[in-house]
Amino acid sequence: MRLPAFMRRAPKGGGFLVLAALLALAALAGHYLLAPMPTGEPVIVEVPAGAGARQIGTILQRAGVIRQGLAFSWLVRLQGQDLRLQAGEYRMVPGTAVSRVIEQLLRGDVLTHPLTIPEGLTVEQIAGLVEASGLGNRDQFLAAARNVELVRAFLPAGAPVPEPLEGYLFPDTYHFSRKTSEEVMVRTMVNRFAQAFPEQWRTRAAELGFSVHQLATLASIIEREARVAAERPVIAGVFHNRLRVGMKLQADPTVLYALGRTTGTVLYRDLEVDSPFNTYRHAGLPPGPIANFGVDALRAALFPAAVPYFYFVARNDGSHAFAETYRQHRANIARYQR
Repeated sequence: MRLPAFMRRAPKGGGFLVLAALLALAALAGHYLLAPMPTGEPVIVEVPAGAGARQIGTILQRAGVIRQGLAFSWLVRLQGQDLRLQAGEYRMVPGTAVSRVIEQLLRGDVLTHPLTIPEGLTVEQIAGLVEASGLGNRDQFLAAARNVELVRAFLPAGAPVPEPLEGYLFPDTYHFSRKTSEEVMVRTMVNRFAQAFPEQWRTRAAELGFSVHQLATLASIIEREARVAAERPVIAGVFHNRLRVGMKLQADPTVLYALGRTTGTVLYRDLEVDSPFNTYRHAGLPPGPIANFGVDALRAALFPAAVPYFYFVARNDGSHAFAETYRQHRANIARYQR
């Protein structure tokens, strides 16, 4: 059967019009599929390591961040960005332009979580805090905290230090992502210590006759002894006085550290523990810090109060009674520690 002429021959320019119509439809479809979603509440999106553009698109679509995952993957492939999208935990807001979502994934602008390190914790305690926060592994953190090279510039030449990074993980509030390694966490805390101990304070330590390591050791003892902020410079003054005349520091927190503890009552039998950290048996400073101290304890160690005291004893309210002589000290013990 012979077709009519109008069906056998397209009108002049008809092929172009059909192609143009198809392209227009494709553009409209693409525009819709890549248009922002309605604005919504922020969502947390986890992009696993090794995920490709197609998988990431599916994850974003299911989270309600984009309309169509396949269109997303086509777009990033056309842009040559598909191999540069970074894994991690992201905070994303539905309604954000797809181009902005891609930029966030390219930058690796991942969600961070606060990690607060209080003053006075040991490295062991900080490692436990890291694991409890869900940001890292305790054992891997402890392994990273044994990297002596991170603090080599602060340590005495040739002298062995049992816990090289004790005292150098500076208490502060840090912000880490879930993909931050334990090594990076430790390095960040050590860098914060270096910032908190500027050159002028290192000069001041030298004027007092202390190395950075010695000053850090003294500051850690002050941190663990002081419970009342106003007493830190006074307690520092007592320790400076004792060191000046060659008296033993006799600081209970150093005994606890030697026993592997941070709390509890120090008994008379504890004072006999055989450890270089036991300042009841050994004169001078212990071989290294016993805790990670804050800036106030560091300032007190550098600028102690000019006091005549050589003794102090704890009252029941966290404060201390200070004394110039042993006789006065004995009276304070009888009064406050019956």
